[in-house]
Amino acid sequence: MNNATALYVRVSSLDQRQDSQVKELKNHCRLRKWTNLVFYQDKLSGAEVARPELDRMMSDVRAGRIGGCMRAQRHIPCAGT
Repeated sequence: MNNATALYVRVSSLDQRQDSQVKELKNHCRLRKWTNLVFYQDKLSGAEVARPELDRMMSDVRAGRIGGCMRAQRHIPCAGT
């Protein structure tokens, strides 16, 4: 899975929807013909110290299972990219 692109989405509360962020990221990847996508989604405040899905994503990056990372509106380079 090392050619996979990690897509991180976070909203601040359980009642917020992530649809627009997911759509934005999917469109961005489609335009670049990136097809091996792995989504990581947290629903919690940015003030929270623990972000389980972000931690899982970073663990996958360190393990070499992810080749690039993105979050809505910003590209985050990963090891090996």
